[in-house]
This record gives sequence, structure tokens and C-alpha cells, in this order.
Amino acid sequence: MTVGVEVIRKGEKARIDVMKLAKGIAAFVPGLIIDRVDAGIDIKDKPFAPYSPTYRQALQMANEDQKVDLRLTGGLINSVKVRRIVRKSDGVVVVHVGPDAGTSPRVPLAPPWVVNDPEARAAWMASPPKRTGKRGPQHNHVGAYLHRGTPTMRPRPWLGLSPSDLRDLRRMLGL
Repeated sequence: MTVGVEVIRKGEKARIDVMKLAKGIAAFVPGLIIDRVDAGIDIKDKPFAPYSPTYRQALQMANEDQKVDLRLTGGLINSVKVRRIVRKSDGVVVVHVGPDAGTSPRVPLAPPWVVNDPEARAAWMASPPKRTGKRGPQHNHVGAYLHRGTPTMRPRPWLGLSPSDLRDLRRMLGL
């Protein structure tokens, strides 16, 4: 993702503080990403790939929301922030945005063999496991799996700016 800014004043390039500009941009970027993900939209402005029927049923069995918004616990999306702003040797300023390395409480979901077996499903529902407070994987790892997908999970590219995010950012900056 590249957002470029060039200011011309009376035929000459104006001097601007690119670090201040980067910090201004950085103030908006996490919110743009979070709002888009909450709406279930990926970085190509398309709806996220749907969950598999088995995973949707596991969510239903755990009384969890089945909306594809990457918020099973909320920890991943709530941790998206500006991580650092770096000025490279060529003068380009890079704003790094992403989730933290924290964790969220693990949500006990039924494994596929339970979801797909009526007897096992009935036994699970009769005595479903409770949240124990055990921690899940790091947010940045979960984010990478969701973004790229795995052999058993379709990718849901979410981290970055979509074309509509870039339009909104340019509008906010008056560009």
C-alpha cells in the first residue's frame, strides 16, 4: 500500500514535515481497518469468504456470533494499532499497522468430528465446555493465518487498506 503526497506551491515544491504527515495518516488508518473488518469486508472491498458449514455449526453450538467479522473474542481486531513509524534512508516514511502479540481467552469450540456426528453433538450440547481463561495463540499469529489462510481455511485478507479505505483516507486528508 502506498499513499503519496506532493504539495506544489507557486511552481515550487513546498516543504512539509513528512513525519507529522505520517502521524496524521497513522491516526486514521487503524480505524479504517477496524471499521471495514467489522462490516465483514476484505482488503479488496469484497465480503469475507464465508465460514465452512462445520465451523458455523461449531460457533452456533458455542452460542457465538456466526458473522464473518474476525471477532470471535475481539482481541485480534481490538489490538490493531500503529506499531511504529519509520523514516527510511531515501526519505520514505513507512507506517506499520498491525495487531499486537497479546492473546485472548480461548473459546472452546466443538471439533469437526463432534459437529458432524449427531450422537457426539448431543453429548457435547448436554455438557458443553466452559471458558477456562486459558489463552489462545498470539493475535499477530492469528491475524496472519486469517489473512493468508491455511490448508483447511480460506484466506480472509484483512490487514491493509482497501481501495475504499484509500479513498476515505485521501478525502480525510483533502487530497
